[in-house]
Amino acid sequence: RVRPIDADRIVEVAKHAWNEWNLAMATQDTNRGVNKVLKKQELCKAVEGVADACPTIDPESLRPQWIPVTQRLPEAEEEVLAFCKCGKGGYVCEAFFIPKGTYREDSGYYFEWECCEEYNEERDDYEINPGWYERIHNWDDYGCVAIQDMVMYWMPLPKKPESDGYADDIR
Repeated sequence: RVRPIDADRIVEVAKHAWNEWNLAMATQDTNRGVNKVLKKQELCKAVEGVADACPTIDPESLRPQWIPVTQRLPEAEEEVLAFCKCGKGGYVCEAFFIPKGTYREDSGYYFEWECCEEYNEERDDYEINPGWYERIHNWDDYGCVAIQDMVMYWMPLPKKPESDGYADDIR
């Protein structure tokens, strides 16, 4: 489990404690009292050193990033968000990629014949046309349709909501 910390805040607290102990040292009238304050200041410096050594995490790096399809593709049939270029703009849809050599029998989706052109007699199966497909959740006849526009980027889908009774059936 990762627990991000605000190292700047730790340093701020340590410096505040250092200043408080400096004031306390001025009121000490024994060596023992001064030594106690010095030990606390050493501890304060050690904490500051640990905080300074903490790795810095750029908050932007924690956000999902769009991945260019020229850089890499998602796993076969992995449902992702896809950014598609059309005309002068674009749109985002839920999609998945089918690589060359994927057959209807091996797919987790039902593909209509228009998505399959190559018949393999040896396998007695149709090869699905490779490319991007938009995932359709609310059509009775189709679960996916081929994307005709150019897919430029993709990113993993966010996690489903925590169970509240409504999200139990979301996959």
